[in-house]
Order: sequence, then C-alpha cells, then structure tokens
Amino acid sequence: MINITVSEIKEQFKNGVTRTKDDKHYNQRIGSLEEMYNVPAQDIKDLFKYNPVLRGLRVTPYKEPVFNLIDDTLEESADTSVDTPSVLEINLDRPFEPIQVAPIVEPIVEVDNQVLPMDTPQIN
Repeated sequence: MINITVSEIKEQFKNGVTRTKDDKHYNQRIGSLEEMYNVPAQDIKDLFKYNPVLRGLRVTPYKEPVFNLIDDTLEESADTSVDTPSVLEINLDRPFEPIQVAPIVEPIVEVDNQVLPMDTPQIN
C-alpha cells in the first residue's frame, strides 16, 4: 500500500507533474504520478474521479524556456558608476559659505502638570 498525501499531489501539480503519461501537458523530464508511484494509469484516474478533494485539481503546465536571458548590465553599471557623480558632491573651487543653523532650544519636561526647562532642579 502506497501512502500519498493531498498536499504532495498539490505541490507536484504546481511543479508540472501530470496524472499519467498520456496527459496533454506531460513532460518526460518532470514525469507523472503514474511513474512516480508506479501505479497503473486507471488507478490514478479513479483516484481523481472518486475523491472529492482531488476532483477539481488541475496541473500547472510546465513550459520550456524559449530563450536564455543574460544580464549584461552589471558590467556597464560598474563602469558608469565611476563617471556618475555621487549624491553628495563637494566643489572645492567655490569659496566656503557658512550654513545658517537654528539656535538650540532648551529641552522641556513636564513635572506634575507644570512645564519646566530641563536645567530646573526637580523636587521629589
């Protein structure tokens, strides 16, 4: 007796495994439940026909890739990053201009519903 779980079958269907070798989407590289579990095709068909949990499951067809995508931008981005100015650019040809900074305000705390500056002594 072979133990097969529903979650196994669902996962295999997502990966392109078909019910039998005669199925429309069968791919020899991926295989079928018939081959994996060495069960006759009719038993596999009956399993799906009479089991309400498996009745509606469909195989996700596996599609062979028709091209290889080669990312050639990695080399270009490494070469152009030297010529591209960075976000922070310092120009030493210009005279230095001081930046206006807002005055520092003393932090405030609230003690017993009274607002006091931080340097005020607190009485416990």
